[in-house]
Amino acid sequence: MKTAHQSSGDQALNRALDLLKAVITDDGRQPASRLAAALDLAPSTARRMMASLCRHGLVERIGHGHYAAGPGLAGLAAYTRPHRKLIEAARPLLRALAREEKLTAHLGLFQNDMVTYLVKEGGGNLFTQESAQLEAYCTGIGKALLARLPDAELEHYLKGNFIALTPYTLTTPEALRKEIKQVRGRGYALDNREMDENVACVAVSIDWALPTPAALSVTGNPATFPLDQASRLVNRLRNIAARIANRLEKDMAVSPSPEQQESAPIV
Repeated sequence: MKTAHQSSGDQALNRALDLLKAVITDDGRQPASRLAAALDLAPSTARRMMASLCRHGLVERIGHGHYAAGPGLAGLAAYTRPHRKLIEAARPLLRALAREEKLTAHLGLFQNDMVTYLVKEGGGNLFTQESAQLEAYCTGIGKALLARLPDAELEHYLKGNFIALTPYTLTTPEALRKEIKQVRGRGYALDNREMDENVACVAVSIDWALPTPAALSVTGNPATFPLDQASRLVNRLRNIAARIANRLEKDMAVSPSPEQQESAPIV
């Protein structure tokens, strides 16, 4: 049971955080006094809070009575990792897959019409990098993600310009539309030397309600990675995708409520 002192401290912290969020989202348009009044903060309390937030660099004064996000926030933001739970669920499984198959395994998202690579395991010489982006239309993981788009969004994407990176790259809307239809039908995507003539890839999407579509792939050299024998790897990727989805679902089910978070010890 919380003491009166603890409850008072929680309330003060919550009100300071509310003021911080209000200042950040307002971006200096209104004076801080008006934002504080909307939160029912006494002027003297608001002044103390703003002074403390300024000392920590979380807000900065940009004009008389006006404040905006401070440089300290950028420093803290550098420690945040979007999609952390997805990455942590996928990495050990992809690491084991890459080691056992002697191939490169990836996890990627569809963002701004590109593939953002979140995880890369194995294949140190391959040009892919974590946090880097590649085109979607000429990568296996990209085509697996395109196949998840609603038809209207896919048609909008197909209005773009597609550059031939190799003699095998599909560059016309008609060819890409046909390819995506095949991906949807068989449940996995292939990259047959379309991004690079020394790269072949098979990919599957993660069948879970993620905010941003995600997919997995394994990549190798076409000489030693014949795509016509890819069904075994597809099954392995599907198994991993199901395990990731199951892990995320369990994490959602056991996520503590705000009340439980408040009562949990900090260790």
